[in-house]
Amino acid sequence: MSVTAPDAPRSADRRCANLSADAASAIADELVGLTTALSELAYDLGSHGETVRRHMGALQSIDLITQIHLSLADLLRSSGPFEQRLEGVVVEALGQRLRQSLAQAKRGGSQ
Repeated sequence: MSVTAPDAPRSADRRCANLSADAASAIADELVGLTTALSELAYDLGSHGETVRRHMGALQSIDLITQIHLSLADLLRSSGPFEQRLEGVVVEALGQRLRQSLAQAKRGGSQ
């Protein structure tokens, strides 16, 4: 099982223009809450040897998802230019996807 971002349409009506710091913080809090729930689930599943043996890939995917959630929460809570904030993203694939999305948006959404 691999974790990939869905290809979402990028149109002007779907953008969160001028997202306030309070709104970004609230979204970040939700992501952290989801991360906590997923981490607890993974811990429970990981405490059973047979589950770990049979579903190691899925458990690793859960771990990656939690890392991505925390990285997104950090991005939402940080300040400064977005490109600069991307430097702090620890999940390399996420950083690359976000940079590609940003570059695509700057080109007007053309692919």
